Amino acid sequence: FDERGRLWVAELIVYPNEGVAREPQPLSRIRVLEDRDRDGTFESATIFAEKLRVPNSVLPYRGGAIVCDAPEIVYFEDRDADGKSDRRTVLYSGFDL
Repeated sequence: FDERGRLWVAELIVYPNEGVAREPQPLSRIRVLEDRDRDGTFESATIFAEKLRVPNSVLPYRGGAIVCDAPEIVYFEDRDADGKSDRRTVLYSGFDL
């Protein structure tokens, strides 16, 4: 959850199939679920980042999210505050799959 109470979810589309990291076109994504009226049910689900390989962790951080998407750790930033990532910065690379 982030400071606004939104739930960030890593959707692994092809997992646990073999060859996840070698998929020709990565299909996984990060979604942000929001309960706008605070009744315990999410009213919106926004795709924040897509075309990911194997996003196995997501940490909301400074208007974006740090995602472990092996073989990289990436910071996805929402610079224009539209709820979707518009900048991708690799923080670390080198996990061997």
